[in-house]
Amino acid sequence: MALHLALSPRSAGVIAGSLAVIWGLAIWLLTPGYFIAAPAFSSFEFARTMAGFITAVLVTPLIEELTFRGVILARLSTNYGARVGLAGSALLFGASHLLNGRFQW
Repeated sequence: MALHLALSPRSAGVIAGSLAVIWGLAIWLLTPGYFIAAPAFSSFEFARTMAGFITAVLVTPLIEELTFRGVILARLSTNYGARVGLAGSALLFGASHLLNGRFQW
């Protein structure tokens, strides 16, 4: 039994973007001062670790799925056919991960 959500691609994108902003604000608010000067040890170490874990394991994959499969694949498939949609979304997904782990802030 499949779960079908009646969301337009635009609605899915707005929801995914809103969740990303809310999650970013939550991390920022839970780690005061961390982004200015990180202390050697902080009482927020566990919260930062869990926030990073949840982001890496749950939030990022969810947003990627909504973006690449829910919006990009659907739009490309509708406009250009299933093969072009699949190839285009796969290429965009791969391109978005080219710098994983190599980009320095």
